[in-house]
Amino acid sequence: MAEIFETLSTYIDRIERYEGQFDDRDIVISTDLNNDILVDGDDDDIRKEPVLWRLYEHNMFYMVTVPAGKHIETHRHDESIFRFIAKGSLLLNKEHTITSGMWFVVKADTPYEIETKEGYTSLAGYTSICRTRRMATGLHLIEEKP
Repeated sequence: MAEIFETLSTYIDRIERYEGQFDDRDIVISTDLNNDILVDGDDDDIRKEPVLWRLYEHNMFYMVTVPAGKHIETHRHDESIFRFIAKGSLLLNKEHTITSGMWFVVKADTPYEIETKEGYTSLAGYTSICRTRRMATGLHLIEEKP
């Protein structure tokens, strides 16, 4: 088994080497990529799978909870969006089933829709604007605290 001393530069190098796998894709799903798995030294039971996306390009992160039975209509963003599914599952564009532990990216200006039977919680990354579906105003409401 090969060895590597994992640093920020080796991480970024890996992303740059693997980017060719998704240059022509509007939607990138983690399980579609042929990724390196790092085994954690003295304990071969601990495995680390690098996220092959430039997360450092995203400046804003949110934990997003979507309830069961929700359909999010087709829409698009001006920037690429990143989602890591921490819990639950969703159906993306009626063809991609995304489950807990997977991540996906929808590239800028790509139309997409989401359906969920069981609901999900995701870590959502944005570059500069966290859009709302209230298109007339673009404003989020702030939930009242008890």
